[in-house]
Amino acid sequence: MTFEELKSINFAISGWAGSGSTSLALLISKMTKRKYLYIGNVFRYLGQQLGYDDKGEKRPEFDNYIEGIIGKTVDDFIDHRLLSTENIILEGDIAGFRLGRNPKIFSIFVKASYEERLRRIHIEGRPEGEKYLLERDDVLNKKYKEIWGIDFYSSELIEKKYNLVIDNSTSSIQIELKEFFEALDAQYRLHEDPLFQKMLSKIDKEVDLFWAKGKDYLLEYLKKQDLYYDPKEIIRDITKEFPEDIIKFPSKVQAIFLGQK
Repeated sequence: MTFEELKSINFAISGWAGSGSTSLALLISKMTKRKYLYIGNVFRYLGQQLGYDDKGEKRPEFDNYIEGIIGKTVDDFIDHRLLSTENIILEGDIAGFRLGRNPKIFSIFVKASYEERLRRIHIEGRPEGEKYLLERDDVLNKKYKEIWGIDFYSSELIEKKYNLVIDNSTSSIQIELKEFFEALDAQYRLHEDPLFQKMLSKIDKEVDLFWAKGKDYLLEYLKKQDLYYDPKEIIRDITKEFPEDIIKFPSKVQAIFLGQK
């Protein structure tokens, strides 16, 4: 397979809170020119529309509320989008868990030790970090067990379901990107493709830019290149694909999906 032909394979990326999956997803999106679809944006947008503060300590509270309402529909949308389109990188908590090692998808799971995830949250200047991380881990674990019978923190299950598992507790983002491209090569035999080799040669430069300019730079780049799904766009697509679910949502949530708020 050539790197150009790899467009038919979608990438799915998941990770524990604070593991850095978003940074990796954004870099992969920019380097491979794939459209970035971040499911977390849907929850943040809904939280804002419903009057919830998006600060760390409030996030688990809102997640606990909204997951029970839209969680199953959103997860069904994730599977639908990964199987029915191409050339996207979709980031979501369980993007890949239900479909497993599907030939249409190359799935990545990013994890790190609790101590390292907590350290990163503290570096971000969030004094409520430990409370947030404990509550978010607890909410996600309970909800995914309840809805899908998935143990979100089972290393054995993660290894079984994902094509690539990256533990970045002690590694840099350069190493993560190299692991990603090496795994792609092992799966699809890309090493003789000039475009693939060019991408490998750009890893250090892209990471240097990321550290110099941050996530906002990557997001703005993707938006300018039309490689970014706006949360309103995602919500419209969910409504189009699963109208029978939307009509069962509480009126305030339903109004947002129907564009009435």
